[in-house]
Amino acid sequence: MTRALPYWDRVAPTKRFTHPLDLGLLAQHLPRTARILDYGCGYGRLVSELRANGWSSVVGLDASGAMIERARQELPEAQFFLETELESDEQLGVFDAVLLFAVWTCIPEDSDLERLMRRVSGRLAPGGLLLVSDLHLQEDERNRSRYSSCDHPTHGVFELEPGLRLRHFEERRVHELLGGFERIHERKLEVRTMNGNPASAFQVLARRNERAEDL
Repeated sequence: MTRALPYWDRVAPTKRFTHPLDLGLLAQHLPRTARILDYGCGYGRLVSELRANGWSSVVGLDASGAMIERARQELPEAQFFLETELESDEQLGVFDAVLLFAVWTCIPEDSDLERLMRRVSGRLAPGGLLLVSDLHLQEDERNRSRYSSCDHPTHGVFELEPGLRLRHFEERRVHELLGGFERIHERKLEVRTMNGNPASAFQVLARRNERAEDL
């Protein structure tokens, strides 16, 4: 992710993200008093939606300083932090739910994804909820060509622009990354990417296993 930060800082003023948030599903499992972390919040779209629908204890976290600056300007009454600002032990195990919306796709390397999931699990209270929204492997010719032309050992990795690699996911890998969680609800849906292209996506609501170990 660090290598991609110049890109995210550059596009922060203009990009719009579109993965839908199922507020009804969240309401079935999360009281309005729940402490929620939007990990990879971008410019704060989901934080704004949650606050507008009664969840007042919501924190946005992102690695891009430009995204956080935009979020603070658009929603000054909310809490937004750079990733490095919330690394203290005081933030471990305090959140009832974490959102990861189009975050995995920004992390092409398995080791970095596994590190992310350890961080997320560590921030969740025992039995806390995780809501992931991201992109499956795409079947259209445009994406198949991008996968095959990218010099990377993992199928589904592609270059959005020179030096910037993103990733789409096999279902097997999704299940592996959620190995420390009990899946509660899953659905497939069609979304638009940040560049306006149609894409097949998945959303999974899962509960952190009480016995999950945080490394």
